[in-house]
Amino acid sequence: MWRTVVDCVRFNKKLVPIGQYVPSEDSLARFAIEGDSSETTDAETYPEVYADQDCTCYCQTCNKFATLKKGDRIPPCCSKLMEVLD
Repeated sequence: MWRTVVDCVRFNKKLVPIGQYVPSEDSLARFAIEGDSSETTDAETYPEVYADQDCTCYCQTCNKFATLKKGDRIPPCCSKLMEVLD
């Protein structure tokens, strides 16, 4: 479920309530998943930026780290390219 709603690499979706929730013993809360579901590749969306030396990249949004070697492509995360630490 988490990978469906929040996808760090491409886009995020949101849960939208359906109807009104009334608490009772047999009641359920219902939600619809809304958001961009277009399938685009990284090459179409993000510029190709390569590491000019061995480095570590991180995402300021989700704090994910990636270790890159010289010549590796800097990966996108949370709808933007990761930042280089060193």
